[in-house]
Amino acid sequence: AIELVVVDDCGNPAQEPRPSIDHLLRIEEDIPWNQPGARNLGIVHATAPVLLIIDNDMRPQAHQTAHWLAAARTLKESHVIVPAVRYPSGELNLGHPHNYLIRREDMIRMGGYDEDYAGHYGWEDVQQINLLKALFTVRHAPELYVDHHGGGVETLERNTHRNHHLHLRKARDIEAIGAHRWVSERKGSNLRFPWHRVA
Repeated sequence: AIELVVVDDCGNPAQEPRPSIDHLLRIEEDIPWNQPGARNLGIVHATAPVLLIIDNDMRPQAHQTAHWLAAARTLKESHVIVPAVRYPSGELNLGHPHNYLIRREDMIRMGGYDEDYAGHYGWEDVQQINLLKALFTVRHAPELYVDHHGGGVETLERNTHRNHHLHLRKARDIEAIGAHRWVSERKGSNLRFPWHRVA
């Protein structure tokens, strides 16, 4: 019932195959903050009709599996479900933009993530959630949550200056012509890096 797609974005140590991973893909070029590209790679290779998009420091809990599957089975076309994020303190974040449940065909139709943001930190998730809200019906679901474990990215530069300016420019363009037209006319290809299938 669940297909697990893992994209190893130059991890150290590298992710090794294991029985629970259905698709293990490895990016060969170490591009800082290449989350848009890594997610696009996973989206292309997923075969399930509904995607749960999460970061590598997020974990759905096994006892909620039935709830996730029920949400996936009933997810309508052009609808998105945003789960909560539960931190180790027990605090819930009800609007984290990097985690959501979406039909794969809807994600493909909107062109996936904008890889212009790759190489620098931040704002691609804000653009993505804003586009989702403009294109689809988005529902926050506090009854569903993923646990936040953190760690693994402390050494990467988190300066948002470049991507913030990029986001402001793109936001103006989207507002000027509308989200549907902007998505249909978006320039630039996806998967702009070498990669290979591990398993």
